[in-house]
Amino acid sequence: MRLGADLMVRSRHDRAQVLPRIRSGFTLGEKLDIQTLMSLPDWNAETGSSRAAVDTKFRLTAPMPFVDRFDARIRQLPSGVSRETTVVFRSPIAFVDRLQGRLRQLPDGVSRYSMEFGFPEVLTNTGAQRPTSLTGGATLEEIAESDRPDIFRLGMQMVFAGSASSGLATSRASDRYKVILRYEQETGNLERRATSLAYDHSWAIRDLARIEFNLKLLRRAVAVDTTLGFNWQAEF
Repeated sequence: MRLGADLMVRSRHDRAQVLPRIRSGFTLGEKLDIQTLMSLPDWNAETGSSRAAVDTKFRLTAPMPFVDRFDARIRQLPSGVSRETTVVFRSPIAFVDRLQGRLRQLPDGVSRYSMEFGFPEVLTNTGAQRPTSLTGGATLEEIAESDRPDIFRLGMQMVFAGSASSGLATSRASDRYKVILRYEQETGNLERRATSLAYDHSWAIRDLARIEFNLKLLRRAVAVDTTLGFNWQAEF
């Protein structure tokens, strides 16, 4: 059994938010794992303005021949309850490395059915001084709502990842980078297309800290959205 807590202070809309969280976990052998995260309301907000959110995850490793594991997630949010069930299969196809099906039921009554395919590495160079890899995947998803036609979504993704040594890295940790290119197309009530390009990079500074940088470009129609992130982690 595991129990932990943390507290985050964040500035948002010219106001400080104090967000406490409580984590718990339970593991039974190598088959069952349960994790719960309770996000308490903002301590700096008005009394009764929000409620706690509880996120519970279940993982069951299955001994079945064609099923690797079952994952379930129940989120109790102020807006309602969402449920998600994932079945990870052992792929019987040589050119498919990962195969999983997922069902998501959202608080607003929307249901999402998806099937994800992961392709094995088409380019790998793990023995080199600067190892690199190239992988891909595809997603088929159906979005069902009670008052409108179903939407079908097709997504294709390619991931190029590698690592290299630099002056900031130590012998036990190296710089890592990842480039993700994704294309999505929707059919149904509206025809939509979206293309995204993401770049992630992390550095290790001696044995004290790690810096992570990420950039994402998302294009829908003629508009381009840019997201820039920066994360710093330290150990004392």
